[in-house]
Order: sequence, then C-alpha cells, then structure tokens
Amino acid sequence: MDVDFVITSEPNKYVASGNGWCADRNGDVAICDVGGRIRWRLAERGDSLMALELAPAVLIRVYITPNCDIPRYAEFMNRLHELVTRARRKVIILCDFNFKIIEADYTVINRRGEILADLMHLHGTILDK
Repeated sequence: MDVDFVITSEPNKYVASGNGWCADRNGDVAICDVGGRIRWRLAERGDSLMALELAPAVLIRVYITPNCDIPRYAEFMNRLHELVTRARRKVIILCDFNFKIIEADYTVINRRGEILADLMHLHGTILDK
C-alpha cells in the first residue's frame, strides 16, 4: 500500500519533530509527507490547526482539546471559517472538534455542536461518519 501523508492529533512530540513532519504551533496536530509524490505548500500553521495546499484541494487538520472554553472555541471556529472562505479550491477538513452529538441523527447536544453546526450551515457542508 502506498501512503502519501500521515496525519495525526496529539502527536508524540519527539516523533513529530523528525524529518518530513510539520506540526502546528502548540503541538496538537501534525502532518508527515511520507510519500513525497504530491506537491504541497504549507498554507497556515496556527494553534491546533494546520492547512496544506494541494493541487486539487486544501487539506486542514484540526484538533480542539475538550478543555477549551466556549469563547476560545468560538474564536477558533471563526478562524477556521476565515481559512475555508479564503480557500480558492475544495476544502477537506480532518478534525476532532470535541463536540457532542447523537450519532444516529446528528442531533447537537451542546454549545460546541451548535457553533460547529452554524459554521457548517454557512458553507453548505455536512458531517461524514
């Protein structure tokens, strides 16, 4: 099997500092180009967020700790919204937003889920299991 990228949240800091790895500013997410076959450019490196521009899409890896308070969560989601809005191509978001839903019907059951649902509505997106 050919692998092009390894994408993780809460990476081992020693491993994620090695060759080929890019990590966000506070070490919550990391991406490693292991295949070297896909051309990419680092589009953004923030706290708990990294974005790579690939030829067909922008790939964004996100992790939000469950300890993040609601104002910081909302601020983070606003930054993500700006990043998605600036993208001039399709966007793929690999995420752990740490929100609560009822999986069978995606019924939102906390404020984080409401914030995420509002953002998704703005972009006409859906959650994929």
